[in-house]
Amino acid sequence: MPQEVVEVASFSDLKKYAESDTPYTIVVTKNISVNELNMNGTRYMCTAGRIYVHDNKTIVGSYGAHTLFNVQFCTSTGKGVGDNIIIKNFEMQHDAESNNNDSIVCYFGSGQNIWVDHVTFIGHENYGYAPKTGLVDEDKFLACCYDADYCTVSDCSFGKHKYGLILGYPSDDENSKNKYDGFPRMSIIGNKFNGCETRGPGLMRWGYFHSLNNYVNTFSMAY
Repeated sequence: MPQEVVEVASFSDLKKYAESDTPYTIVVTKNISVNELNMNGTRYMCTAGRIYVHDNKTIVGSYGAHTLFNVQFCTSTGKGVGDNIIIKNFEMQHDAESNNNDSIVCYFGSGQNIWVDHVTFIGHENYGYAPKTGLVDEDKFLACCYDADYCTVSDCSFGKHKYGLILGYPSDDENSKNKYDGFPRMSIIGNKFNGCETRGPGLMRWGYFHSLNNYVNTFSMAY
């Protein structure tokens, strides 16, 4: 049975349908912004912009309106898992002040069969330091870690940023190896990294990575 198609024009509706247990194809018909930042320790983040996507969702930007600001698509075992997800045709931006370690635009920590396609991740000028706090950036564009698996990132563009992607659980200790060895299995195909200082496409831990035909320019550490 095909998924029901719904159109959304607000953050609240996007979150409602994405976090539902019902399968949906969700078409975003207006640009959506979240402007509420919260302090976490000494850094800002945008917890209000998090959406924990549940299973069986296709989320698509429309032709005329596809910009998301401070909207973060996440998956988590305790919040719907997130199997069978497609996210495509968006321009995703974030506040330069939101640079906490967990301020990640697409943050996949669980689920299988995740596809991010034709998404432009916009960075910011003077990246490296948050404008108000002056602290060094710790945020990333995209993470695929913990036991998220079978993820594809294709035909995406990653712009100016201190960090690009974080792939695989980010610790090298024996306990992490025992829990996450083999995750994720991931394909990174036909993407453009231009001005990602490091991890573009990135440091790859524990899993198996198929990297094909990516363009990488202006960087300190790419692979």
